[in-house]
Amino acid sequence: MDCDKASEYMMKFMDGLLAEKEAVVLHKHVEGCAGCKEDFIIYSQILMNFEVDTEAEAPVGFVEAVMARIDVLPVHAVIKTGAGDTVLCAVWGTVSVMLGLGSLLVLNRDSVIAFVSSQPGLSAYADALTPVTAYMTELADNFGLVFQSAITAAAGFVGWIKYVCLASFVILAIVQFFLYRRGKVEA
Repeated sequence: MDCDKASEYMMKFMDGLLAEKEAVVLHKHVEGCAGCKEDFIIYSQILMNFEVDTEAEAPVGFVEAVMARIDVLPVHAVIKTGAGDTVLCAVWGTVSVMLGLGSLLVLNRDSVIAFVSSQPGLSAYADALTPVTAYMTELADNFGLVFQSAITAAAGFVGWIKYVCLASFVILAIVQFFLYRRGKVEA
């Protein structure tokens, strides 16, 4: 066995994972190798130090002092929800579900219309769905255009702010330079 493998076995020994066969091989190597024997003694001492029960008692009055400090802390108010909050949550939940379903239907409108028109009892509804999907598509396109123009405007604003910040930093650097020069001249 080489020293690297012995070191690996020593780590397994420290973790309590060393098999009996590995322990025999490690013991033979440690008997013949002075360096590994020294390492094993050090590891064994470390392991024994961890096994020592070092339970400490809390100082007298510690629990009372902690409890007194806890009693002084402000009590956080519990927020009670009323019936109005429950109704508002239900409305928002319904709107969210409807918006999600509407988005899915708009994205998959052709397959939905094809499915509805292929069903014998639902084919009349397919004729009613076609203008609604056309309107929803137009509405989604308009929303996309508004969103795109808002993003473009925001990008222009960010670009403008970038130059204002750069100019401010240049002015501050110039002022700092003159203040520094003034301090050196007076000294």
